[in-house]
Amino acid sequence: PSSPATLDLRTVEGDVGLRVVGIESDKWNGKNIGELWFADTISSLLYFSCTSPTNALVIPSALTSIGAYFKNANYTGDLVIPPQITSIGGYAFENGKYTSLDLSQATGLVTLEAQPFKNFKITNAIVIPPNVEELGIGALSFSGALVDGVAVMPLRGDLKLPGSLKKIGSSALNNGYYTSI
Repeated sequence: PSSPATLDLRTVEGDVGLRVVGIESDKWNGKNIGELWFADTISSLLYFSCTSPTNALVIPSALTSIGAYFKNANYTGDLVIPPQITSIGGYAFENGKYTSLDLSQATGLVTLEAQPFKNFKITNAIVIPPNVEELGIGALSFSGALVDGVAVMPLRGDLKLPGSLKKIGSSALNNGYYTSI
């Protein structure tokens, strides 16, 4: 398909109110889409990657696990992970252009796999949610950003690890500036 101005999946409905959406990678991967919207009833995305949605990403309320769906996307604004998300797969949001990452609402989050936020250049502080059991390889390792020419890392200050944490992968907390652990 050509590059449409808007791809609106908000009207996708399934027989039982939930829907699996699989979009073949060779059909949309790399397409320059102006706006991309998802239906709240979408419970599973098999694959999706496109380069240029300019609206804020609203994660469907029926979705509980995030794979590599939003890789290389240019969504604007904050990336807010909602409470129903239990796992974020490896490289899920790699190369994202978000301005900040908010995990404060991700109360159901248990697993962050390998480098889900690879190459993020955000500056806001990150708080690890209280139920996280596993931080995969490079799970919260960020590239950082420059503010007035000075590197600012999102992992800074007091590092508080949740009591639920069972596994920390190599480099999971790289590039942080911690005053205490």
